Amino acid sequence: MDTYAVGDAVALDGSSYIALSANAGVQPGTDESKWALLARGGINGADGTDGIDGSNGAQGAQGAQGPQGLQGPAGVNGTNGTNGIDGAEGPQGPQGPAGAVTGTLAGLGFGRVMEFAAPGTAPLAQPMLSTQPSSSIEFVAVTLDVSSERAASSMGYWAGYVECSFDLGATESSTSRSPVVFMDENAMSPGSEMYVTAQVAAGETSTLGCMVIQTSGGGDLPTISVVVRSAMGLSVDYSTPDFSNFNDQTGVAP
Repeated sequence: MDTYAVGDAVALDGSSYIALSANAGVQPGTDESKWALLARGGINGADGTDGIDGSNGAQGAQGAQGPQGLQGPAGVNGTNGTNGIDGAEGPQGPQGPAGAVTGTLAGLGFGRVMEFAAPGTAPLAQPMLSTQPSSSIEFVAVTLDVSSERAASSMGYWAGYVECSFDLGATESSTSRSPVVFMDENAMSPGSEMYVTAQVAAGETSTLGCMVIQTSGGGDLPTISVVVRSAMGLSVDYSTPDFSNFNDQTGVAP
């Protein structure tokens, strides 16, 4: 039986939910006191109509003469049909009911090449993004992609991982890790998708940082990149919806 803590986010049947209270075995979408809908899965739109035929292009250069084939009957070219006129605009429909207070899911796509700490020193915490202050408690969820490569001349074994979490500006934060393992130039584990969540108090900001930690091996260091794929903020203040905005921090030095 799966158990969930406050702020845990899950995906189910194309929609995403976040836990409003700790629970065990309660399916998202069945109990509004325990789960809030973040984003509802959409339905497939109707097929579009076929476009009209385009005009003939310019004649290409003459190719080499091929063997003479059997003469077929000459066909006639059909004429292009005319476009129909646009229909009249329909009346505006009634306003729908107010939806739940949710943040905006944004495909971001910015990232950075990770730096390695000097031998014998602590790993470098490298900022990825930061939240902006909000008037209410917010739940934040970020998706990151980790990828890596190693030079073709590299030899030996190298193993480590990328670790990402929000800093002390968040009252709670998950920690996500993505393993990176190479044997010579071959990636046994080049990286993976990571999902980090946090709870940020009203009026506070928090920064998501990532670091590279080597666990074993040596030789040439791999090149490791971390990219922010999406970020979402959810306000729990239904009377004053004030959603979180995010600042790109990938250009900030560790």
